[in-house]
Amino acid sequence: MKPLRFLKQNSSLLWLFYPVFVLTIIGYWKIPILLDYIKETIALGVFTTTLLCVLLFFNNKNHRRFLFILFYIILSLVCFIKLSFYHLFGVKISASALYVAFESNTNEMSEFFQMYFSAFSVFLLVLFILPLIKFRKNIRFTFKANLFLKVGLISILLFSLFLSNKYFKSYNFGYVLANSYKDYLHIKEAISQSLAKPENDFIKIIESDTIPQTFVVVIGESTSKKHMQLYGYHRETNPLLEEIKDHLMVFDSVISPDVHTILALDKILTFSTHKEPNKNPNASVVQLSNMAGFTTYWISNQRPVGMHESISTQMATAAKKRFFLATDDYMEVNYDEKILPVLKEILNDSVSKKMIFIHLIGTHGKYKYRFPESFKYFNDTLVSSTNHSEDAIQEINDYDNAVRYNDFIVKNIINLVGYKNENSYVLYFSDHGDEVYDTIDYRGHNSYFATPSMHEVPFIVWFSDTYKQIHPENISPNFSSRRYSLVNFIHSFATLSGIKFNKLDSTKSVFSPYFKKHSRIIKKNIDYDAQKN
Repeated sequence: MKPLRFLKQNSSLLWLFYPVFVLTIIGYWKIPILLDYIKETIALGVFTTTLLCVLLFFNNKNHRRFLFILFYIILSLVCFIKLSFYHLFGVKISASALYVAFESNTNEMSEFFQMYFSAFSVFLLVLFILPLIKFRKNIRFTFKANLFLKVGLISILLFSLFLSNKYFKSYNFGYVLANSYKDYLHIKEAISQSLAKPENDFIKIIESDTIPQTFVVVIGESTSKKHMQLYGYHRETNPLLEEIKDHLMVFDSVISPDVHTILALDKILTFSTHKEPNKNPNASVVQLSNMAGFTTYWISNQRPVGMHESISTQMATAAKKRFFLATDDYMEVNYDEKILPVLKEILNDSVSKKMIFIHLIGTHGKYKYRFPESFKYFNDTLVSSTNHSEDAIQEINDYDNAVRYNDFIVKNIINLVGYKNENSYVLYFSDHGDEVYDTIDYRGHNSYFATPSMHEVPFIVWFSDTYKQIHPENISPNFSSRRYSLVNFIHSFATLSGIKFNKLDSTKSVFSPYFKKHSRIIKKNIDYDAQKN
């Protein structure tokens, strides 16, 4: 009877294993791979045992009460995050997902929760909060740990830590979080030491045109070519660019190397690759432009500060003149038209060699906040998509309206540059796309799904007549059908901009007659084209 009496007198201890119980029951339905299910359950059980040993080590009633509530909240939060991630994405949480969280500002995090917070999330919260309300004032402990028992608790604690580190490291949320954040800070430090500076010893300029020129690189956000009329989409999402289609090079087989902005732009704007992520030493297209004699401008309609300065912002600091138009006050509604007067002013600058980078908010996040009311063009029930829910149909309409508004922005950028009648080009691409119920029942972007809508992006170039006369070798209708990954963008950018430097590889430039087909790698080492076939 003593064990039963002990459990009755210390029944509150069992509630510490309540999150493990929830994970065991709900995880059975939400975790698709049996081995993941087993390891997740055991890992959380081992973690709970570790915390229990720490709790029992203290005999002071107030200390135990405080630690019990603290540990219960920690375990419930870990369980909530794990189950929510499996519910949303069907896989365990990883470093790449955490990198995105580290880069996100408060508004972006708010958008994320609004996008993905569901009835299942509410259900989980209720499951964890109700017990907390019940026992927060009725915690019963009679167990006292003497010196002998404390030695035993320390032994169990050390063994639990050994098990967790040896067999369940990748399932230990605390370890993954701490290790990912450590790597993230290391990356940030490496970038601040190399990419944030105006120039870089890693590259050396061999030759650059000295004639007057104005080049514009427009970086879109979350815009998939699958929803663009220019690429055969059934809706009129590009009425303005369609009007000048004969004056554009529309590349139809370009992919982004990643589906998250932080990881995509690191590879697109620098020498980083999947094989050598965050390559060191490294250099960016901004630094390359500086060293080639351009006056560089960075216009951004994305907020420059997240939990820390974002990686793209640090790269932007290498530009000679910077304009961050989205302040902490813009809340959720943010339209890209605010970049147009700034661009117009820059174009009137008397500088002879301009390189202008424009980072749009594009079709990011909550789509209905990315276009003004006057661009609410699509509002039908999508008869061809009767399998979609009403909410999904509304999201598709909002996304397509955002794409149509993006069409307006890009066309106006081309108009402003073209009006100057100079040696110029406008290049537009998106950092990645979004899945908007195209191939799976999902909206947004996540590397685990890596659908074509997330990877296949628009890549469009407009050339002035003067540029065509000076650089006819860069313009051929045959180029636009080349299969290309933006991981090699820096080489294409250099060719397009008339820059020759020591690291240039013309076989990786989509504008070069020496271009060679390279494997288009996504995730860790997956051939995108082999995966599709």
